[in-house]
Amino acid sequence: MAHGIEKQCPTFTSSTNTIGCMAHVLHLAAHDGLRLLADGPTSATTPEDEDLPAPMSIASLVTPPDGVQVNPQRQEKFVKMVKLIYDVEKPSNATTLLTHVCTRWNSTYKMLERASSLQEAYDQYCSPANMQSYWLSPIDWEKLTVMVNFLHPLYKATKIICGSTYPTINYALPLYILLIKQI
Repeated sequence: MAHGIEKQCPTFTSSTNTIGCMAHVLHLAAHDGLRLLADGPTSATTPEDEDLPAPMSIASLVTPPDGVQVNPQRQEKFVKMVKLIYDVEKPSNATTLLTHVCTRWNSTYKMLERASSLQEAYDQYCSPANMQSYWLSPIDWEKLTVMVNFLHPLYKATKIICGSTYPTINYALPLYILLIKQI
């Protein structure tokens, strides 16, 4: 493919230029954008391999409250709270918090989006004194909403560009243009 581009574009040299994986580029852009949203413009100097910014309380969502996902009793307590608050009879996967996996594309978006959809249950679960370190203020929830809105177009673009049943190179440029307009 690189040789084909080389023939079409004289300034491109296949031996010295590379075409990066667009999904990977979107993943890196998402995390850089989150750093800026979380800490302001001064955070742009943080190393690329760091994940969500540590000084922000929303980073506590990366480690959900006190083992709620790995401890069956705590998970059951959270699910009961979800059932009570949202009047859900049968719990589903949508009633649990998601774990952040820094190497998995869209993991941050899915985690934040799920936490946002379970905000009331999350707040109730974190209201006891021993869980206050996980509690998010209304301002934190607003920041989380801004982050979800920022990540949503990147999530959709990644889903399109990672298609396995159709060629995706023809989507790259239109997706970049669309993302530039949206973000």
